[in-house]
Amino acid sequence: MVVVDKKFGKYVHPEVERKFLLATIPPGITFHADITDHYIPNTTLRLRRMQTEHEVAFKFAQKLRVHPHDTRVILHTNFYLSEAEYVFLASSLPSHRLEKRRYRFHGETIPMAIDQFQGPLEGLVIAEVDFGPEGDSSSLTMPSFALAEVTDDERFTGARLALTTLSQVKTLLDEFHVK
Repeated sequence: MVVVDKKFGKYVHPEVERKFLLATIPPGITFHADITDHYIPNTTLRLRRMQTEHEVAFKFAQKLRVHPHDTRVILHTNFYLSEAEYVFLASSLPSHRLEKRRYRFHGETIPMAIDQFQGPLEGLVIAEVDFGPEGDSSSLTMPSFALAEVTDDERFTGARLALTTLSQVKTLLDEFHVK
């Protein structure tokens, strides 16, 4: 169970996460959304456009670690924006852009999001499991279709990936023997 210090405010949502590198999209997934993230340099802030089959949502978020070196426990605060607010912020703030297609997967032991990255990160596929504030992330064994757990690898955080070039992602994938 994650206990949140009151200094973070009443709107923060604690998450316990684990991430896994995949060679490819596993069978049995369903499309969820196309996502464009803008990571604001030197901050913990992210601007997001998320388009599902039925709607488009615009969000401004902050992701903080409860403990600086614990990559699993995140405090996440979101608030929704109008399209005009999103366009204004996206065009006004310096940012590093990241695009991905998100799928939902309900196999194995627990539901997970699977992100297939686009643009310079094409070829990168990451599965993420959010256990919520009450979750026990240690109860999950690595999925059979995963190549490696990358939860504790800083190179697989959204903000770092937004800075990653095509040649860097190819080198990273080669390290894990992804073709």
